[in-house]
Amino acid sequence: MKSKAAACLPFVWRWTKIAWLLACLVLLVAYGRRQWDEIAPLAADIHWFYLLPALALIVAGRIALSTAAREICLWSGTSFRHSQMLKIYAVTQLAKYVPGGVWHFVARGIAYSEAKMKTRRIAQNIVVENLILLGGAVCVGLVGMLPTSPGLAFVAPPIRFLTIGAALLIYPVAVYGAAAIIRRDVPARSRLAVVLFQLGAWLPIGAAFHFMIVALGISHVPPAYAAGTFTLCWAIAFVAVFVPGGIGLREALLVYMLGPFMPASAAFTVAVLSRIVWTVAEAALLLVALAWTAAERRVSHLPLAPVPCLTTIEESNPPNNGG
Repeated sequence: MKSKAAACLPFVWRWTKIAWLLACLVLLVAYGRRQWDEIAPLAADIHWFYLLPALALIVAGRIALSTAAREICLWSGTSFRHSQMLKIYAVTQLAKYVPGGVWHFVARGIAYSEAKMKTRRIAQNIVVENLILLGGAVCVGLVGMLPTSPGLAFVAPPIRFLTIGAALLIYPVAVYGAAAIIRRDVPARSRLAVVLFQLGAWLPIGAAFHFMIVALGISHVPPAYAAGTFTLCWAIAFVAVFVPGGIGLREALLVYMLGPFMPASAAFTVAVLSRIVWTVAEAALLLVALAWTAAERRVSHLPLAPVPCLTTIEESNPPNNGG
């Protein structure tokens, strides 16, 4: 039988997350009211047309991430259509905002179980997917931040570039090793595809954050630093499983990391704007997935063009025996 402490753990876990969300909401309102005189002009002068490419880049990056997840599922012998995997990815990512547990992992597990994936394979897939996902974000974050961070000015440039080279070398090796957790004979081409999809996904996601900064009229932040800052802050908040969707923690990290380039009120506005745009992009991703699957369903129900059989052709064109 379970002990009383073990029985109370889900209850404590759920209310810890709810308390965190409430605390973040209270702090958000309190800080916003105190700094409103500085935040209001920034919010009023948002250049909205910069947010459209930001949304498009996030959606494109998330599609690439879902493609990488689909490729990893193939390592377990489970094949999803691209639209099907995108729908699973979009729905389960939204589940992480639900307080009370790591529901995006649970939802992903349910989706894989319905695809007849074995329980052991499900656990392996989820672990490998998230390790590779986290590693890709950290790798792109280091590549963007190390050459441009004012806080690392004391580090000699050769050391910075050696660190970048090491990150770009270690990440593919780590993906190759992670694949062996699922299956030892995963083709090298498939492992390389996952590496490229991961790195290719975080680059546009990081670039989207730079567009959000520019949307507030702030143009002196290096694009590489902006991209690296966002991906690293995302990775740190992702590890904190007690924080639903990284809410509050990611924004606090962004405010701190943007400190060398702008006042705290401006960094706060950028962080809140990034959360809004990110959430809208996640909803847009789900709409794209639903539209894609609906289009495929319509196409699959269309009647096929009739193919004339040989006897029909012969009847309509009788042979001319007279020569």
